[in-house]
Amino acid sequence: MSRAVLAVALLALLGTPVARAASIAYTFNITGSGTLGGTAFTDKAVTITAIGKTSDVTISLPGPPPTSNIAVESASVSVVGLGSANFLFTKPEFGIDVTNSSIRVKDENVVGNPYYFAGYSPDFANYTLDHAISSTAVVNTGLNQLTLPTSGGDFLLGSLSSVSFTASVVPEPSTLALGLTGGMVVAGCAAMSRRQRRGGFSVSA
Repeated sequence: MSRAVLAVALLALLGTPVARAASIAYTFNITGSGTLGGTAFTDKAVTITAIGKTSDVTISLPGPPPTSNIAVESASVSVVGLGSANFLFTKPEFGIDVTNSSIRVKDENVVGNPYYFAGYSPDFANYTLDHAISSTAVVNTGLNQLTLPTSGGDFLLGSLSSVSFTASVVPEPSTLALGLTGGMVVAGCAAMSRRQRRGGFSVSA
């Protein structure tokens, strides 16, 4: 294959639009007390993880501050010493929103106040839930003692002493495949160029 053909192929590949939608994981690391499946725990490490799509994030403008909201695809809870369980809900019941530098976890299926817990961080001033954020301490937390159904029985968080929040984006497989293909084409072009310089073979125009 000539260098000209390879160059055209590479340009076509790099010019292909890349989907921006990606999975995003929101993780709350909590030290708290409560019950899971009828078993009580005290001052244990609790991890709540919610998975959503960046394309599902809605942002209310104008700001500042912006207000963002997402209804997640799935969510789970893990308690050290007790195990893990999946929250039982139907989208869009379970979600997260950020407004006025506060983040809130909510279950719209709860009658009355749907907010499970909320907290403040100055790092949330311009955060809009559609991108990653490093581990952030959440303070001034408020907690409604709501009982939420899970695959391991009801989960109740009765109190908490510390909360941190992290969000990480995972590219869709198609995006990863496109990047890998592009890398292979670039590597192929580089290898061909090196061989030609060494006189290993001739390349027709």
